[in-house]
Amino acid sequence: MKPLLWDRPPACRRKTSILAALVLTLAGCARHNALPVYGHVPAFVLSSQTGAVFDSKTLDGKIWVADFFFTTCMGPCPRMSAEMHWVQKQIGDLPDVRLVSFTVDPQQDTPPVLAAYAQRFRAEPGRWFLLTGSSATLNTLDRDAFKMGNVDGTFVHSTLFALVDRRGFIRGYYHTEEGESLDPLIAAIRRLSGTGLRPVSRVHDLPAVNAVLNAAAAVLLVWGFALIRRGRKRTHRNVMLAAFTVSTLFLICYIIYHAQAGVVRFERTGPIRTVYLTILFTHTLLAAAVPPLAIVTLSRGLRARFDRHRAIARWTLPIWLYVSVTGVVVYWMLYRM
Repeated sequence: MKPLLWDRPPACRRKTSILAALVLTLAGCARHNALPVYGHVPAFVLSSQTGAVFDSKTLDGKIWVADFFFTTCMGPCPRMSAEMHWVQKQIGDLPDVRLVSFTVDPQQDTPPVLAAYAQRFRAEPGRWFLLTGSSATLNTLDRDAFKMGNVDGTFVHSTLFALVDRRGFIRGYYHTEEGESLDPLIAAIRRLSGTGLRPVSRVHDLPAVNAVLNAAAAVLLVWGFALIRRGRKRTHRNVMLAAFTVSTLFLICYIIYHAQAGVVRFERTGPIRTVYLTILFTHTLLAAAVPPLAIVTLSRGLRARFDRHRAIARWTLPIWLYVSVTGVVVYWMLYRM
């Protein structure tokens, strides 16, 4: 590999100003996001009160309210279902809002039983879904996704309503006890839908932005390597500085996103989970090394210390490229698979 020769240190004021503006924009995006994020709901397949298969893809792009109940409950469930009916009336003008009630007693709560219960509480067809099915799936949703069951894994349920946004992120929990108002829930639904209040920020589009930034960094790194092999030193310098800027923006977006969304878990099991975790481990380990390696490599090049620059660049380039490419792979496996 030829040394990465740079003629002279570039004037970076304009690029720094642009970077600072982008940082402030992204920081403002996070700052104005008033609704917190409590986790992400994994994909699931259950059965509705009509007996039809209910795939969670039905909820893609929809705002929805979830609760857990069972039809033979003599305690809070009837009140919760009455409250859910009230919510149904309040959001009648919002066609993209759904209500989802998960039973915690699937052996008793078969589709015909749920259909009778739905009729009792006047559940609107296509709007309010009462779901039953696999105990394992329901327990995973109750305990692990919504965190509304006991940690010992027993089938219990909370009296809270959970609000889920269009991307499947849990954005709030709301009490249904007597004397508690559900007006904050209705306000939050309208905020997410963009009616009556300012819509929430697009901070949850950042995973896709991060994937684009990683892909751009990978392309720039390959391009920069090809340029120096052809002796196009000045263009090579500019391309590598652009790659560094793009990777810096990725790091900023990554920090902002996870400060808001927390940890997003890979829900699939089996061999594909092993593959994902292996890629994630190597990606994370090497990603920690990229900032110091890139900074030292750039510094040596800009100071015309070419021999030492070339020595470290032989390590920096493949590690940096691997992290950029696997960043796209991790995004695809976690959010799109």
